[in-house]
Amino acid sequence: MAGGAELRIDFPACLAADFPRELPAAARAVDQVLRAIDASASFKPLEDRSPGLRGNDWSNYLRCSEARMAHAAAMLHRQGITAGRVLDYGAYFGNFSLMFAELGFSVDAADSYRAYAPSLDTIGAMFATHGIGAIDFADVGRDLAGVASDTYDVVLCMGVIEHVPHTPRLLLGALNRVLKTGGVLVIDTPNLVHLANRQKIARGE
Repeated sequence: MAGGAELRIDFPACLAADFPRELPAAARAVDQVLRAIDASASFKPLEDRSPGLRGNDWSNYLRCSEARMAHAAAMLHRQGITAGRVLDYGAYFGNFSLMFAELGFSVDAADSYRAYAPSLDTIGAMFATHGIGAIDFADVGRDLAGVASDTYDVVLCMGVIEHVPHTPRLLLGALNRVLKTGGVLVIDTPNLVHLANRQKIARGE
């Protein structure tokens, strides 16, 4: 900080008052993921698909995700949705899947797990332990053609849509198809006009 001043943020405790029910579940889910990740595992398959992830601090990434997780769970709770079938599209490390499973939902986690091997092999084993269904895009397609229509009460699309290199219409259409009538689609995405992003754009990145 300028002038030697220091800003201290007690994270994630600073969220506790707003999310007394959701934050503990989010933290426990992240704890489980961090325990499941093999410290010696190579994340090269992830980095090859997304070069910006090279050298990423996955522990910090997952801890910071607790805020996103708590917000998503609280939003559903405000809508009166406390149970049902959930599809976590682009589940990656499965932290959202674990949290919603603990909160009483029936969860399927979808991603390119075989293509990511062996980076996330231990995550698949963790899913099995917690009753979470693992769906591989290699089997059902990224368009979810292999998933029946009107299957899910909730579809999560967390930190995914910004990776679509063309119109998101096809992805949104696929997610809408597998949602039951009256179902809820939950999307989050990084803030494009965040200062760090504006600095990258100014540098031509």
